[in-house]
Amino acid sequence: MLKVIRGTRSGDRLCDTCRKAYLIRGPGESQEAIECSVLSRTPRWPVVECSMYDDKRMVSLREMRETAWVLTGEVKGKVGFLRSSEWVKKHQDEDIVPESAY
Repeated sequence: MLKVIRGTRSGDRLCDTCRKAYLIRGPGESQEAIECSVLSRTPRWPVVECSMYDDKRMVSLREMRETAWVLTGEVKGKVGFLRSSEWVKKHQDEDIVPESAY
């Protein structure tokens, strides 16, 4: 949640939970380095809003597609499930690949 107090944004620092951030912390409170792979540099201030934010606490779309199962009815009268990777192998010569199989 983003709060505006007297015109200044406040909230949790997004870099702590972003997939695109590299955090290095030492034992002291001030011993910390952050590198943003999107900016290719260290942010100059605590980031509370970012259009490229990717929450590492949530499952990524890529991870969901890798673990997805495809419902298939290839054998007459039989319906079953295939892993998306198996479906891609069986249909690699076809032009159409269901979005769930990526």
